[in-house]
Amino acid sequence: MWRRFACGILISCAWPAFCQQLPSFETAAVKLVSHPSPNENHSDVTLADARRFRAVNADLSELIEWAYEVRADHISGPDDVHSKIFTYDIDATVPEQADKAQARLMLRRLLTERFGVVLHSITKPTSGYSLAVDRGGTKLKPSALEHSAGVTSYGGSASAHLVSPAVRMGSLASALSRDLGVPVADQTHIDGLYVLDIQFSKFGTDSDLPTVFDAVKGLGLRLDKAQIPVESIVVEHANFKPGEN
Repeated sequence: MWRRFACGILISCAWPAFCQQLPSFETAAVKLVSHPSPNENHSDVTLADARRFRAVNADLSELIEWAYEVRADHISGPDDVHSKIFTYDIDATVPEQADKAQARLMLRRLLTERFGVVLHSITKPTSGYSLAVDRGGTKLKPSALEHSAGVTSYGGSASAHLVSPAVRMGSLASALSRDLGVPVADQTHIDGLYVLDIQFSKFGTDSDLPTVFDAVKGLGLRLDKAQIPVESIVVEHANFKPGEN
């Protein structure tokens, strides 16, 4: 199954008109860069604060990764999509009261208008895990907070420590996926917010910590092997030397 996108929505013969319906940055400076050492291997794409989006030394795949929330290894296309030959600094102003989701749409629009990006997505089953409720029921501790606080991940190449004062099960599955390097889908069918504090060893590492299977079992959950639908993005066209301003 595949879908063709420009600005992150299904293309029609008049896709520029659709692009104009997406929110846009108030201002956006784009610069093709070649940072000298020691920064040549450092890159960052972030919402620096509520009013400022910044990318530093980012290649096109890193910009697409942030805009579409797709992992970089699920982005393919011309060789230069991942190349550090073409990297960019972007400094953009976000309108007042816009949230992070809207900022992602703004970056999609900028990628189309300034970089000429056209892409499509492919969804195919990939070996991974489903996060489900264990036979004895959950041991989750409800959070006293009213809003999700996301998940903070600590650790290195051998272990992970996931902490949150208020997490949804979908966010837990996403955090597990990032740390394990495999897709994890939430199949708990549990609503609400819960306190999270688990540590585990990563796949293929030697650690005194429990395995991820034992760690989630302590929450009354389990990980079952499953085929998980994973979305990948294929870049059809991009201008790697966009106009700077």
